[in-house]
Amino acid sequence: MKKTDLLIKDYIYMTEVSDSKEKEDFEIELYPLGSDLKCADSPIRVIHNFDELIDFFEEEEG
Repeated sequence: MKKTDLLIKDYIYMTEVSDSKEKEDFEIELYPLGSDLKCADSPIRVIHNFDELIDFFEEEEG
């Protein structure tokens, strides 16, 4: 039987909504999930568009 290492990462995110002329313009800040459920310190990753978001999901699957 093959042993598989499973790595589970939990994140908390912060984003805000504002008026923008660009439909694909957004920002999502990802922070490690802590027991206090707060976004503290610097984000571990910032996502700026849908391509980066898709890349993030693909990296997490791999």
